[in-house]
Amino acid sequence: MSKTFNTAEEARDIIIDLRKQLARLPYNADLHKLVNNIGEMNSQLSRLEVEARQTRKTHKFDAYKEEMIEAIKRLEHLVLMAKLMA
Repeated sequence: MSKTFNTAEEARDIIIDLRKQLARLPYNADLHKLVNNIGEMNSQLSRLEVEARQTRKTHKFDAYKEEMIEAIKRLEHLVLMAKLMA
């Protein structure tokens, strides 16, 4: 269920998959807002990834990536519950 990623580009693919899953469900504004927020998180992750490559210091990137993984896991659980309730 929960896929891991190492780059912002891989995370983007996971977000696209979540958007496709949401499109198959009855409209839920809260879930769409959450996936949009995760998309914004991915933009910030991309910036941190570039900074980490330039400075060779990955602690900010790694910490933010862990936050994003948790957010994606929570959204995946909510999508699963929405599927079961539909």
